[in-house]
Amino acid sequence: MCFTLWLNHGAQPANGAYAYIVVPGMTGKAAMNAYPVANIRILSNSDSIQAVFHTGLDLLQVFL
Repeated sequence: MCFTLWLNHGAQPANGAYAYIVVPGMTGKAAMNAYPVANIRILSNSDSIQAVFHTGLDLLQVFL
C-alpha cells in the first residue's frame, strides 16, 4: 500500500502553520470526526523537528 500527501502552501507562504494526522483504516469523514484527537499531543512542530505523542497508544513519533 502506498500513501501520498500533497499540500498547497501557496505562491509565497510566510509564517504559515498547520498540523495534520494520518490515520490508517478510516472509512469516511464521520469516522475521522469521531477520532479521539484529545489523545494527540504535539510536542514540537518546527522547521527542524516534528514530534507527536499518542497517549492512548503510548506511541511517540519524531521526524527530523
